[in-house]
Amino acid sequence: MKTIAESRVGEKHDRRYKLSQEMRNEIVQKYATKNYTYKQLAAEYGVTRQTIMFTINPISKDNFKKSVQKNRANKQCTLTSEQRRIIMNEHNRYKKSLIMKGEI
Repeated sequence: MKTIAESRVGEKHDRRYKLSQEMRNEIVQKYATKNYTYKQLAAEYGVTRQTIMFTINPISKDNFKKSVQKNRANKQCTLTSEQRRIIMNEHNRYKKSLIMKGEI
């Protein structure tokens, strides 16, 4: 049996929702009609409003990334070691459950 460190969760078990290029184009077109809000599009495509915002306005994503990098450099918005430990334990339990099921 593989250890957790040896296992890699592939596309099949990636819990992040990804939009295809076709879906991104549809989102941009629908938003351009002014009949849809970020919230409505997010619900329709099963993603967050932030994802919709970044899809419609990619510059806002770049600005967000720069802001995060700046905050990290200034030691703002970082996780405590306890928060990081909790997140890693949750992730490891998830991977272990996939291993036990024989899915990876």
